[in-house]
Amino acid sequence: SISSHSLWMDEAIRIECSDRSISDGYFDEQWGLLQMGLMHLQYLWGALFGKTEIAYRCLNIPFLLIAAVYFSLILRKYNLSSVWLVVICAHPMVVYYMNDAGPYIILLACSAAVYYHGFYSAHRHSVLNNLVTMTWLSIGFCVHFIYGFAVVLYICSALYKWKEKGYFKAGSKDFLIGLIFAPLFMYIGYMYLMHMGHGADRGWDNPGMLNLCAVGYA
Repeated sequence: SISSHSLWMDEAIRIECSDRSISDGYFDEQWGLLQMGLMHLQYLWGALFGKTEIAYRCLNIPFLLIAAVYFSLILRKYNLSSVWLVVICAHPMVVYYMNDAGPYIILLACSAAVYYHGFYSAHRHSVLNNLVTMTWLSIGFCVHFIYGFAVVLYICSALYKWKEKGYFKAGSKDFLIGLIFAPLFMYIGYMYLMHMGHGADRGWDNPGMLNLCAVGYA
């Protein structure tokens, strides 16, 4: 679904900011500091594969493959057919965002990796597995501020799992490794909060109840 049609405004601004930010060492508050990881990824990708519409959008391909691997592992845990993997990857939202030079397919891969290693891996309480979980969570949060919702959701899910019999003892290493990564999450969150502008600053209206309900449902 990747094409060479002209960049949408948000794609163009992102790419321009990534090129200018890394080259000049200055991050635009509204676009650069709220997606620092994406800025670096797009800059490196453009340097390696060229600065064209297709080249920037092809950054989604390796991350879709990563997401597909993790989704297949999760499906295997439920003894579900691989047909469901096709259904997931052919979802209209996935197809749409594959053709977008943005963070969304990257965040999809991060989420699939986090939830496999955090809740489905046979070695989910091992030190290595927890380090992998926290690394993917950190990558997602660095890529875009919106992944902060996933970080909060993961923490809430992990706390809920602690109610299970015997999980507290088994999950003690998980908690300690989470504490190691906590300063990084707090620093990134602080940076985002300090530079996050109100939607009205860009001429957007405040979100209505329908928008908020849709986000909550998603």
